[in-house]
Amino acid sequence: MGPESTTGHVRSRREFLTALVIGGASVVVAACSSSPSTPAPAATKPAAGASASAPQPVPTAVAPVTIGKGSKKLEVWHYYGQAQAQPLQKIVENYATVDPTLSFELTFTPGANLLAKIQTAIAGNAVPDIVQTDLVWVPIMIDSQKTLALDDYFKEAKFDITDFFDALLQYDQGEDGKYYAIPMDTNNIQLFYNKKLVADAGLDFEKSPPQTWDDLTEAAGKLTSSSKKQWGLDLGAETTQGAQGALANRHMCMTWQAGSKYFDDKGGRPERGAAAFNKDGGVPAWQWNVDIIQKTKAVPIQPPQNGFVTGYEGMNYNGPWAIPDTLRLIGSKFEMGVISYPGKTADLAGNSWSGGEHFQVFKGTNQDVSAKFIIWLTSPQNIETFAEQAGYIPTRKSVIDGDTYKAWLNKNPLYKAYAANMSKVHPRVPTRLFFDLTIAISNHLEEAIYQKSSVQDALNAAADESLSIMKQKGYQP
Repeated sequence: MGPESTTGHVRSRREFLTALVIGGASVVVAACSSSPSTPAPAATKPAAGASASAPQPVPTAVAPVTIGKGSKKLEVWHYYGQAQAQPLQKIVENYATVDPTLSFELTFTPGANLLAKIQTAIAGNAVPDIVQTDLVWVPIMIDSQKTLALDDYFKEAKFDITDFFDALLQYDQGEDGKYYAIPMDTNNIQLFYNKKLVADAGLDFEKSPPQTWDDLTEAAGKLTSSSKKQWGLDLGAETTQGAQGALANRHMCMTWQAGSKYFDDKGGRPERGAAAFNKDGGVPAWQWNVDIIQKTKAVPIQPPQNGFVTGYEGMNYNGPWAIPDTLRLIGSKFEMGVISYPGKTADLAGNSWSGGEHFQVFKGTNQDVSAKFIIWLTSPQNIETFAEQAGYIPTRKSVIDGDTYKAWLNKNPLYKAYAANMSKVHPRVPTRLFFDLTIAISNHLEEAIYQKSSVQDALNAAADESLSIMKQKGYQP
């Protein structure tokens, strides 16, 4: 959930904003390649809660591309910019050896506009055959009852859906237990750091990285210098202006890093029940966020433009999509590293939300061949090829654990923390109410940041409003 840049300031992967009408309510959406050893520039759809000062390129528009010579054409909508569309196109070209009767028209729409385009197409009964979307859109698509259940196709193809990380599948599985989408790529949030500033502060993250919130507070304090206009840690904008649901996405990570749930389980499935963030770990998690801003004064409420890449931030909360362009903008100024984001205790470091893109099929005359195609597209070999060339993280456990991907990580060590922590990712509100809830919760979290409310009171109010939204939208927690 495409980036935005006008002066080399590249924004987080799910930050491109647009007003959309979802379920009758207007909301602001803030949504999660050169060679196998040199990943492509960042993706075209930023991740909510990531750093606002993170590098992110303007997505390069991609003209509709026709692939194959078959007489039956499948229409595929996507928001992959050129850097991701190119490896996708190369993979799709190989499908001619599987079914030469097909051809494909790949149509690019910026991530900021694609969900609205899909919803308009659904209303007008003019949907494509296949669509690639952000994972948090999948439950909205399932709710439309226009996407195809894939379970029978899985059985026919002997397709092992359990090879995918469960947190990703939580979006794809409907209330009926059937699967309606397949994960293509994924990501999570960890911590960039400036090796020069860290060394200058007398720290050594390679030998002794911060592993707990206390460690992180201490390190951020040492890396902060008001005389140098230098901040210790950039967590992204601490405001609802811009990416309106970003604060809730950030609070989710911190709550999981405290070992607690954000929402209760429902029917044995995680993060889709009643609010749980106003108790247990959710309270100290947001208190830590408020304190490092207001007491330690090591985190800016509004991060400086290009702060990390220009050397004015010691650490930056970000995802793998931003690595290529971060390196490009840093140039020779300093060397960057990536570590797991600390937890309340060391064993909880690295817990994060799951992001990424999934493929779905719309019901229609081409549904059978479309389903067979996306099953092929998300094979282990194609998942690995796309992840390496696009700079994403594989969605399959077998790929991440495989020798060839481990060899790629050794050549591209900045991605190691993201791959290693895929076992600690969580689904973030994997229901049709993602936007409604994260926007409402963020408004209350902001009250605590500006000290207009205590953390406990703000979270209680957010929990009450969450329940009210669920009831209003006909959702039983």
